[in-house]
Amino acid sequence: MNVATLKVIIAGREFPLTVDENTHDEVLQAAESINQKIQQHQQQFKVDVKDALAMCALEFATLNSQLQKSTQEWHQAQTEIDALHFALQSAENI
Repeated sequence: MNVATLKVIIAGREFPLTVDENTHDEVLQAAESINQKIQQHQQQFKVDVKDALAMCALEFATLNSQLQKSTQEWHQAQTEIDALHFALQSAENI
């Protein structure tokens, strides 16, 4: 694993990180996404940085939960499709 060091700024604070170089750009994009959401929450709800960060955390955690559920549903559907495909192949051999 090749590592890269970078500094990201979130909510005006700098954080030094060591990441897999394959995820370097994704980490930077994630930090930018967080900063954009912080600004949106501060403007829309007139809250301070800590409250905006809490709102971002809740929003991202909710999205993550939804993605996990969708992934589980997709895997279940794929398993069912594979079973149907196997059944069809077996029926063709009769």
